[in-house]
Amino acid sequence: ADPAAPASVRRPGGTGSALRRPVRALALHDSVALVATDDAVYLLNARAAWSSDNDASAVPLPLMEPQRVGPVTRVALDARTMALAGRDGLVLRDRAQGAVRVLRTPAELPGPVLDLLFPRDWLFLATPQGLVRLRRGADGLVP
Repeated sequence: ADPAAPASVRRPGGTGSALRRPVRALALHDSVALVATDDAVYLLNARAAWSSDNDASAVPLPLMEPQRVGPVTRVALDARTMALAGRDGLVLRDRAQGAVRVLRTPAELPGPVLDLLFPRDWLFLATPQGLVRLRRGADGLVP
């Protein structure tokens, strides 16, 4: 390997970087990424250049803290909605207005959310108790 060649693996700069902590889940839509660590979820411009003095514009998302759902199992996003899933529930956030809906296990969900999909008007959730399908509103959230 040529030591003068540019590195193909890049990491965010600075030892204090939020993105140098363990990452539990990732999702991408267009050029926007969601990155979940144990204590925060970050919105990230996936095309931004990383340097030693920035985190590629990583912005922590209020109201989507992992503590609200327990250990993180999955994040997802589409044009309307961002989602954070965990052992104890699911947080959905409207990308346009920032409105939030929290669904908890076992009151509103049969079990932990292991995976999820956002096909157009529906939200599909994979749980150990089976598949859950919820209709989404115009804002992408569920009633």
